[in-house]
Amino acid sequence: MMAGHTVSLPSARSAIVLGDASNASTESWSLVHVLSDQCQCSQDVLEYLTSRGSLKDVEELVVLIDSAGNSAEKLSRLGYRVWETGAEEFCVTYGSEGVPYFQIKDSNSSLKYSGGYSSPAMPRKYFDLHFLKRARLGFEIPPEPVIGCATSDRLKSILDPFSLKYSFRPQT
Repeated sequence: MMAGHTVSLPSARSAIVLGDASNASTESWSLVHVLSDQCQCSQDVLEYLTSRGSLKDVEELVVLIDSAGNSAEKLSRLGYRVWETGAEEFCVTYGSEGVPYFQIKDSNSSLKYSGGYSSPAMPRKYFDLHFLKRARLGFEIPPEPVIGCATSDRLKSILDPFSLKYSFRPQT
């Protein structure tokens, strides 16, 4: 039950391509937030993002995996771009099986960071804005572990073989 909150989960190591790249500004940095409505850890990050609002000089995209709530509409009203996708599709495309995490891309869409929002020692302190500032100054930022919830059926079955936490139907 606690494995997802004690081990680092697989996240995308390549840059996530925006769902609708035609709307993306080519002159600004990007923050891509990868979250799931079905994960309490992601819900905490969603609350944080809605309280701070989207940044004016940064393209911010929120990828909602297996969205089931009204998060997309709320985030859109606050200026975030939202891309809803299925967990398995996202896993196949990016190798990502856990949430929450975020990416920082520079104005050339080069990946500068892909990892967790916080360190295990400070789980409620989010580093997205701090890491963005450091990346813009040219510092390399080692990734924090992705500590949270599994999104793929494969990883859910490993972490929760008796379906006590995750209720899902494996694809056959």
